[in-house]
Amino acid sequence: ITCLLASSSDSVHFIGTESPAGATLVNLPGFYEMFSVLVFSAMFHNAIPVLSEPVAEKKYLAGIFRNALIVCGMAFWTLGYVVAWFFGDAVEQSCNLNWDAYVGGTGFPSSNGSSTWTNVAVWARAVSYFVVLFPAVNIVSAYPLNAIVLGNNLMIKMHGQQAVT
Repeated sequence: ITCLLASSSDSVHFIGTESPAGATLVNLPGFYEMFSVLVFSAMFHNAIPVLSEPVAEKKYLAGIFRNALIVCGMAFWTLGYVVAWFFGDAVEQSCNLNWDAYVGGTGFPSSNGSSTWTNVAVWARAVSYFVVLFPAVNIVSAYPLNAIVLGNNLMIKMHGQQAVT
């Protein structure tokens, strides 16, 4: 949303990026780079038994997982395209780091010649911190699920017994 708002505004929203860089809809030579990210983002197969357990009607599991992959795939594609369209070749390895320079059209460059900005609105700083820190917080929140899956797998492998639910 911030990229789309920045593209329709005359004020600076991202320090160093004044307007969208543009991107092609499909870049087949770059498919090999995207494919590994796609596989990694959809790699939850080790958690399927744990995620399937609470579902009462097991016959719906295929549809649930198919729809989840479709929704996630569309969300990742949309996010990836908008970020590539706005930042172009300046996209950081982890695209959330581009929001470190987010000022939301507020503030102005520092008078001492540095690349810092002054009088940036609190809400713009909050958006910047949220987007930059979200992946780390998200990983921490996924730890319990991964720990349960690992613990259950180890219990079965080492002790030959059913996992504790």
